[in-house]
Amino acid sequence: MTTWWAEHNASVRERGAGTPLLDAAVALLDDVETAFAVTGAHTPGWPDPHDGGPLPEEAYGRLTDTRRYAIVAVREAAWEKVLLDRGWARLEAAGERRTLTPHRPGAVPLVFDVLDNEGTTFLRISAGRPPVELTGHPDCACDGCDFGSEDLLEAIDQDIFSAVDGSLEIRVGAGKMGVRTSFRGSGPAPDHAIRRIAAAPWAGEWSPRELIRQL
Repeated sequence: MTTWWAEHNASVRERGAGTPLLDAAVALLDDVETAFAVTGAHTPGWPDPHDGGPLPEEAYGRLTDTRRYAIVAVREAAWEKVLLDRGWARLEAAGERRTLTPHRPGAVPLVFDVLDNEGTTFLRISAGRPPVELTGHPDCACDGCDFGSEDLLEAIDQDIFSAVDGSLEIRVGAGKMGVRTSFRGSGPAPDHAIRRIAAAPWAGEWSPRELIRQL
């Protein structure tokens, strides 16, 4: 199976546009994939059900396999193992919440909440102290919103990687929140931010990726 980061770099080379992931980033992601082979040994992936064409309308009100989403928790566990093994952070665990606090000044902590909703596992990712929620995976667990495990794991990887890489900006204010990474953004950002989080890399001698342009 080709990883999403290998596909990303191949696409950059082919199109001659975009920013490739550097060797250090690729090595980090490769380590996560290796760890995931162990943590995710009993949580198999699944194909994109949309590959055969549009799904029927009833798919958007149906959840056929609640157990499959346990994969989000074991992907987080793979990231956690790699970041701790590299000595980049310390772990604080309290109930279902796990906080990775990086050792380097300016680096932003990551907070993971593994939640169970009627047998379906969700992973909530937050950043900062106090934490600001970035996203949840899956954002919707119905069959119609399922685009396969590869799409789901790519989104988790990019969220976690962005904080570790130092390519994450969060602006909060007046009922709005804008988030930028090197991969995507959400927003728009508030005109007058009450709080701004600008991440720094978790590792020394690390070059963060450039953020996308502000929405």
